[in-house]
This record gives sequence, structure tokens and C-alpha cells, in this order.
Amino acid sequence: MSLESRFTQLPPTIDDYKNTHPNFKSHYDALDLIINDDDNVFIKANKIKSYLQTNFIFSWDAVMNDPPGDTEDIVEWFCEQGEGLYAEFATAFNVFARAFNIPSRFVDGYRTKAQNLLTGNYEVDKITDSQEGYHAVLIKYKHLYNWAEIFVPTNITGNGYWVQFDIEPESAGTGSFTLNLNSNITGGFRGQDANFTAVLSSPESSVADRTIIFVDLTSGTTVGQAQTDQNGQASVIVNITNSQVVGPHIIRASFQSLANDITPFMVYGDIVVNLASVNPTIVNRSISDRTSIQGYVNDPVANQRVENATVEFVLLNKGTNNRITNAFNITYTETNSTGYFDTVVNVNSSVIVGSYEVRVDFNGSWGGLPLALGYMSNSSNRIELNITEEIPPIPYMLLFSINGTPTDYNYAALNVNNLWVVKRGQQLNLSITLINEGTMNPVSGENVYFYDYTNGNSPIGSDMTDINGNASISYYIGPNNKSGPTLVYAQFNSYSNYSYYIVNESISVNINYYSSPLQVDVSGSQELNFNIICNLTDSNGNPIGYSDLDLKMNRSSTDFTGYLTPAPANPVSDPSGSSVFNFYRGVNSSTPVNNYTLRLEFNGSFDFSSYPYSATFTNLPDFYNLTEITRELRVYDYNDVQIYFFVNGSATREVYDNSIKPKRFSPGDDVNFTAYVNISSKAPISGENLTIWDDYSNTMLDNYTFPGVYNNHSFIINTTGFHAGIHRIRIQIENYPTWNTTFIIINETVTIKVNPTLPKRIRNSENLTVSGYVVNETTGLRGLLVSLQLFNSTGGNYSQYLIIDSRFYTTENNGYFEFVINLISITCPQGNYSLRIDFNGSISLAGTPGIGPIQNYMINTNSSLIALNITAGTNITLDGYHTKLGLNPTMWYNTDILYVYGNLTWDNETTPITDMFINVTIRELDGTVIAFNDTVQTDSITGDFNISLVVDSNWPAFRSDTEIWIEFNSINNGLLYVEDFILKINFI
Repeated sequence: MSLESRFTQLPPTIDDYKNTHPNFKSHYDALDLIINDDDNVFIKANKIKSYLQTNFIFSWDAVMNDPPGDTEDIVEWFCEQGEGLYAEFATAFNVFARAFNIPSRFVDGYRTKAQNLLTGNYEVDKITDSQEGYHAVLIKYKHLYNWAEIFVPTNITGNGYWVQFDIEPESAGTGSFTLNLNSNITGGFRGQDANFTAVLSSPESSVADRTIIFVDLTSGTTVGQAQTDQNGQASVIVNITNSQVVGPHIIRASFQSLANDITPFMVYGDIVVNLASVNPTIVNRSISDRTSIQGYVNDPVANQRVENATVEFVLLNKGTNNRITNAFNITYTETNSTGYFDTVVNVNSSVIVGSYEVRVDFNGSWGGLPLALGYMSNSSNRIELNITEEIPPIPYMLLFSINGTPTDYNYAALNVNNLWVVKRGQQLNLSITLINEGTMNPVSGENVYFYDYTNGNSPIGSDMTDINGNASISYYIGPNNKSGPTLVYAQFNSYSNYSYYIVNESISVNINYYSSPLQVDVSGSQELNFNIICNLTDSNGNPIGYSDLDLKMNRSSTDFTGYLTPAPANPVSDPSGSSVFNFYRGVNSSTPVNNYTLRLEFNGSFDFSSYPYSATFTNLPDFYNLTEITRELRVYDYNDVQIYFFVNGSATREVYDNSIKPKRFSPGDDVNFTAYVNISSKAPISGENLTIWDDYSNTMLDNYTFPGVYNNHSFIINTTGFHAGIHRIRIQIENYPTWNTTFIIINETVTIKVNPTLPKRIRNSENLTVSGYVVNETTGLRGLLVSLQLFNSTGGNYSQYLIIDSRFYTTENNGYFEFVINLISITCPQGNYSLRIDFNGSISLAGTPGIGPIQNYMINTNSSLIALNITAGTNITLDGYHTKLGLNPTMWYNTDILYVYGNLTWDNETTPITDMFINVTIRELDGTVIAFNDTVQTDSITGDFNISLVVDSNWPAFRSDTEIWIEFNSINNGLLYVEDFILKINFI
């Protein structure tokens, strides 16, 4: 850990320390207003020291009378008390310094000065040591002292030194103080400035240069701080901004914890009252006069709710501005701390029955005081409020019977055996007795209406009650009456009663749709679900709703319904009454692969729980129906597909080689491809499509649709138009992942095309790439093994001189081949040569399925010859040079003689080149020839040369302005296929 990191720590972090110690945070915020980011550590430390001296008192009182607790933070206690001793001042200085990123530490020790309690002055206790003859300074308990040190860096590497800081608490303020606060204005609008002036006074202490802190208690923010002048006066100017919420604010000025004063201040501005709800909006005073009024008051500029605002509840005649006086028992209320109001009011009896509107007004008052009367007001939106006084209606009771059988009121215990069962063409007698529940007397002379709820809630008829309260009608059961339970009811005004009867006619299951093909894949690779849509109707075609339908899956007499998903899969209910059932089902992955029979079973169950007279009917035997789907469900495994493949009766294999070769054909031959297919050990079902493809051209050669009986088929494919070389033939069941492949070879002459190359190469110094394509017309041919050959001018094979990784290459998918000759051997004689690409009929395909390699299996061919001149390199070795006079080695001297000597060899640098002319020239730096000698030949045995040139006046004085060029020209020496050589010598 660095020194700076160690001595700026506050547990657990600086931000956490500030946020958990509010008194410290208050003084930190005050210091933050006077400490600038560009202040150095000395300036920051002095500002902290001055602040503590100005705003805190050196006193024993708090330490003695209200000391900090055992677990209480000392600095937080000091900031709250506003006084302390040396230890508290030094500790507080350290914590504030670290909070402003100043490395600091606390020092505990003594000092020589102590306060004289009689004079109040700080003096040094001295004595004379008679034995030693020296003055001495006494150090006693009263000399206990604490101070701080800050670390001052001296360079960017972190070096520096510690500097002592004495907080001098004895110079801090002492005594009693009073403070008076006033403002130049009592309120203002946004954009105005308010000047708050505080006057500090004390009978015994100086009031100059004291820090006064001004806080807006309403918002909890510090609005400024200022130093008092000689008269104890300090002022701050506060600009009223959009962030300050409208309404009364309390401004407090304080000097430490010794004196403070407050003054009220109003912020004027826009205010909005929002009426959120009136609940209920209909007050039936026969039941209750009560309603609730809710809403809030908002400052739209500051975007804050306004607390303690006084609002008035106003009742207006609907659509007018006419106020109803004394409308509610509560007229005014105040918003809470979140600006919200929620008040329960009673509508006064003086308000007559009618339609009204509620509005909430604000007139500039807070807490009932008209603080901004005339400056601020607002009215809310309106919400309708209706006042009624309705007398509850007289209750009636209807006693309902069918053919004299009364309604079973406890429908949960409905007994089907007690219901009337009828056929179409029969009649039912529906009757009621109307009773006044208040008097329990029958009611006569009233019309009672009868309805059939199940059959479209259609009216049946009506009858007037007689003197005994009885009314009845006859109900004919016709062709439009649905089979099954039927709900009918009688109604008088808002009163009704219900009963059921049963129409006993047959019900059928009609299959409208099922998935095609009707199959599911248990491997999970394909769709695991199938769909069946059906509906229920009776014998007259009436739709039967609110019923249950089961789906069953069987194989012979064995029930496999438990394999259906989701589980439990049955029954499917139709609570909507539409009569349509949509089965979206599947099978789980453990379902045995097979064909299954699907059956739809209606067991006579009806669910009328959504009816006004709720009832359920289960397993009514007269309505049972079982309908079988004509097509079986095929359950198969998508991945369990076997395809056996034959070519002209021979079984295919994954890899062919010299022992078993792929079938070879000439262009135009017919090929018999036969496939045997099993899907989950069964023949493909009717409609499954078998396809045969030429993979490399992505061409479908033919297809076949299985009839659902056989599992094999033969394709006779004519090879006219097939390119030469290898063909991979694939056979596959459409929409399945499994296939089988084989290879056939079309034996036809191919063409080798070679890309152009540079005609000359220097042996042992240059690489060479030879590339091209093997094609049949425009189609590139893969898997053909070609070789690279080198021939001399007489046809001799010199391929051994090619330094190459391999002289064999298997063509790529597009027929491409590429040979990279790293070098031509230095031992290769220079001269005229030719390259050639040969194909000897060998084929090879890596991987599985694959081929080979298989030798000499196709017609041999080769490319045209590619000219290549192979040249020999030469080399000049400089053994040295010198002048005859041997003077200054940096100068040329007129008439002096220059000797240049060396050796000429072939590119192997060991074999000399003899009897060859060498040209030595002296040139200026721009290449201008000054002198030359081209008459000297190399030695006939060693290839050495020694050439001399006479220095004349044309030569520059300084050798650095010249170069020596030693040149060998093969043409001038009568050599073919030999490279020239130039050696340049610079003088530096």
C-alpha cells in the first residue's frame, strides 16, 4: 500500500464515513465551499485549521459534562458539541484533511509551554541545575499536547516530508454569543435574489472573522456561508431557482452550536392542484353520506410535491361555476409531507338530490395561514358526484317448477334423476308462484316472462299471475332445441329463478381436420405434436357446447393413451360454448414406434359452471359416443432410418481402394442405382419421397414416391452429360437426416490447364509456383492425382533437381492444383528446360466416404510443355585494394596507382570462373564514370584478378566522393544462362 493510500483512509471509505456521520458531513460541506480543487496541500490544510479555530471552542465543559460514549465516534461528537481539547482538535483536523485527500497523521506528546492559570499566558517552566550549571525545562502532566502532521510531496515519484501542524486551539473562540437573522425581502419569485444578513454579538469575545452557515431547513440544504466583519455581520445572497419548491421556507443562520436564528421566507411561483378521485361518485344518502376526495398539489417547475398546502373542497352544480355553500362537513385540509391529500367527507343534508361536480382549490395558504394570498392560486380538474336518495325496492321470490317439480335450489347437490327427460315433439309445463318476501303473500296481476338460456337465451313466453300468484306456460320441444341438459328460467323485474331439464337425443363427434401426415417423431428432431379439430352436434345439427371430449390412443385392444402429452392429456373442455374442440397433442419420447388408432370419446359430461344457475353433469349414459379417426397415427424415430444402396447390383461401401474400386463407366452408359429403405423397421408410408442426387453438381437426378407397400426402388440413370472423373451419388428420404452415398467414375480424357509462369529462374536462389486446373470442358475435377516433371532440351528427365515438398498433388474441389518449388538445386546445369503436369489416371479422395488412392484408373494425359530457363549465378569476392604511395587513406593523389584484387566464382562460391574479363570502374556518387579498366582476365586456374588504375586530375580529392564498381558481364564473355554480377565499394 502506498503512503498516500495508507494515510488518507477513513473506515470503511471516505464516502461511507461522511454519509454515516451527519454532523461531520455538515462541516465538511461548509469546508467544501471554501476549498478549491486547485489548492495545494498547504492551502487546504491552512483552510481546515482556520475553520476549526474559528468555529470551535477550546473548553473542558463538554469533555467533563457530556463526554463521548465508549463506542461513539470522537470527531462526530466534537462536531456536534462544537468544543474540545487538543486531542479533539488534532483528531478532527486529521479526519477533515483525509476527507480532502491530504495524507495526515495524529501525534501524541508534550510541549514545553503550559498555561499560567493566574495570567492566562502560556509560559515555559525553567529551573537551574546547580550541579550541572545549566538551565533545564520541566515537563509535567500539564504539558500533554497533541498535534497533526501532513505529508507534502516534493516530486512526482512520491517522495516528500512530514510537516507539523499545530491547530492552536487556545486561539479558538470562547465565550457566549447571540445571533440575529433578517432578510431584505420576505418572499420572492424565481430569478430574484434574497439577501440574508446575520449579526453575531458577544459580551466578552471577538465577533470578527467568524464563520456563519446559512441553511434552508425546508429543503435541508446549505445555501451559503460567510465570514463576519469587525462588527459581527455576515451576509449571503441566495438566488431563487427552479430547484426550490414554492411555499414557505425556514432559513437558519448559525455560528457553531453556540448561536443561531431563523427567519421565514416565501418562494412564489406556479402551483397545480390535481384531483385524482372521488370515491364513490354516487352518494345514496339513504345508505350513507360519505365519500373520499383524493389528490395532490404539485410544483410543476421544480417537479416536486408541495407539503402542508391548504386546499378547499368545492361542490359545483354540474356544468356550471355555481358553488354549493356548506356542501361538506370538512371544507379545508392540508397536504401531507408527500403533497398528497386523502380526506373522507360527508355530504351535508342541505345538499339536494342532483348531479354535481367536485373541485379542489388552492388560494395561497399553508397550514391555514394566507402566506401567499393574492400571489398564488389554482383550481383542480372536476369529477362528477351524483347525490341520490333511493329507497330499496321490495324483494320478491319466484317459486319455479317444471311439470310440477320444484327447482332444486341447492345446485351443488343437483340430482339428475329428479330432472325431467323429454324427446323432441313433447311439451313441458313451466310454472311459478310470485311471493312478496316482505309480507310473504302471493302477488297477483304481474307479468312473468319465461326464457330458454341454453338455446340462445331466447324468450319462451309470458303469463300474468293469478290471485294465488301463479303463472304458467307450455313449452314445445322442437328441432332447434339442443340435446342434453337445458337451463330455463322465469323472470319478474330483476328477480328470477332457474331449473334444468334434459333433451334426450343423440350427440355425434364430427372430425373436421387432422394433421397430414398424421405422424410424430419420438427422436425430438422433428415435430412432436399433431392436431385434431372436431365439434359436437346433435342429430339435428345443433352445436353442443360446454362439454368434455376425450382423446384415446390404442393399438389393437391395448390402451396407449398414457403416452399422449401433455399429461394428463384428457379431457378437453369447451367452456366457451362454441362446440369446437382443438386437440394439440403429442407423444412422449418413450412411446413405442408403431401405428396407432385414435378415438374421440364423448362420455356425456357437460360443464355449466359459467351459467347463472351453475351445474355440472358427468357421464350421462344416453349421450355416449365413440368416433374413430380413419387414419392411424404413425409414431416413428426420425433418426431410425436405414438405407441400403446398390450400384448395378453391387453393395456400396464407405471407402473404396485398389481392392474394391468404385464402378467405372463411359459417358452415355446407364447405371442402375437401387435403394432399400426402412423407417423404424417399417417400409416408408405412402407419400414418402425418395430422391437421388449428384452431390458435386448439387443436381437431383430423379425421385420416387413410395406407395406405402414396398421399401425398395431402382433408378436407371443415363450418364450422358456427366463430367469426367469422380461423382458422389447420394440417396435420401426427403425430410429425413439419414442418407447413403456411393462413388462412380466417368472415364473420359481430361484437360490440364497451367497458369502462366516467368520463363527464367536462377538456380538455388528463387522459388517458383506452378498452378492450374484439371477440367472437363468448364468443370473443375476433384480427386485427381497429378505430378510435376522437369525435362531438359533433349527430353531428359531432370525432376530430381527440383527441391520441392512433393511432386504429387490431389486436385481440390474445383480442380485446382499448386506446386511450390522451393529452389532449383545448385547442382542443376544451367540451360533451357521445360515443365509438364502429368495425370496417370490415379484418383484419391480423403475422408469418409472416400476413395483411395487408386492407381491408373482413368485415361492418362498431360499438359503442354512450359518453357523454363535455369540460369547459374556468379559471385565476385573482393580480397582488397590499396594505393602505391600509401598516403592519407581518405584522399586520392594525382599519379598514384590504385590496385583492386579479388576472385570470380560460380554461385556455389567454391568453383572459380577462369579466363573471364572483369571491368573495374571509378565513379562519382551519381554514377558518372571517372576511370575504368576492362582488359584484365581472371586467372586460368584460380579465377583471381588484380586490376590497376592510375589516379589523374579528373579524380575528386576525397575518396568519400567516389565508388569502385567491379563488374562481370556474362554476354560480353560469351556465356549463356549465366547471371551478371556487380560489386560496389563505398568509401565512408
